[in-house]
Amino acid sequence: MVILRMFGDLPPDLEVELYRQTSGETVKWAGRSSGVVERAQGWAMVAAGAVLALVNLSGPAAALGIAVDFAERARTPEIPYFLSVLGGVMFFAGGVAIAMFGWRFVQSANSVVWAVTNRRLLRIVADVEQATDSWTRSEILKVERLHWDDREKRGLAITIDGRGDNNPTLIILGPIDLEACERALAEMES
Repeated sequence: MVILRMFGDLPPDLEVELYRQTSGETVKWAGRSSGVVERAQGWAMVAAGAVLALVNLSGPAAALGIAVDFAERARTPEIPYFLSVLGGVMFFAGGVAIAMFGWRFVQSANSVVWAVTNRRLLRIVADVEQATDSWTRSEILKVERLHWDDREKRGLAITIDGRGDNNPTLIILGPIDLEACERALAEMES
């Protein structure tokens, strides 16, 4: 499940990116994500990656020790020791990679655009070279209204075919015009 808090109108740079990504399609509804969810996910990944890297900091230190030992004495380490050091280095590198990937989420949090065209539902991340996520009408299983009586808590739950056992749900919360979003989703071409 992904929860999105949407802002109002798109700033000019994001509007240009939206129209660049949707050339040949009619944009019926668009909104900018507030970035709260993306930032939370990004910081969680940065923290997890940092913990993994710090826990395995001994791997690169041991690898440096092996390199110095080999350079000074031309001794190679025992295979089991070498494999454990290699594992530590790999886990350290994995932690750094996870943290860097999370940092990309944090940096792009303010440039996420959600849109509905006449053909598909889109998630565009501007300023980052990343493939645009899109879902056609056949991939959208259902659209439900949430808390429609309370304007502040109003939302749309869009369930998407996950091509397996898990069908993710996107929950879009206002204050943006959710009636227009719902109408645009209903009018999508097959």
